[in-house]
Amino acid sequence: MAQDIKSNRQPYLSAVGGVVAAVCFFLPWVGCPMSDKSGADLGGVLWLVLLSAIGVVGVYFHFNSKGESALARLPIIWCSVVGIVIMLLQWLRYMGSEYSEMFRFRFGSIGTLLGLALALYGTTQLPQETGRSADTSRLPE
Repeated sequence: MAQDIKSNRQPYLSAVGGVVAAVCFFLPWVGCPMSDKSGADLGGVLWLVLLSAIGVVGVYFHFNSKGESALARLPIIWCSVVGIVIMLLQWLRYMGSEYSEMFRFRFGSIGTLLGLALALYGTTQLPQETGRSADTSRLPE
């Protein structure tokens, strides 16, 4: 039974979520009848959202190449939460502005948010232990 659970894991979901978030960052985020703006066009603090998406992918591949995917869990969670929090704070700021009636959210902002959420979910699919077995010979006595 435990073997079935292990075989159903999909540890690459965090990396896929990071890539989806990074690609969607450059798609239209908000729009009005005359123009659309991507996350890159809006700029400012939103560049940290792109950086967090790239961080998710980088952290995953860094630890995966060492065979220690389980250690990637906390940095991926950290990067994803930072990106989501920045997006939510910008959304609250946007909703409080006088232009909130005119602009609408587009698929890029939703895709970025879903990509970061997928990266968070992907941490549940990472192995629970590192690739190395518990080596007690290195522990201090």
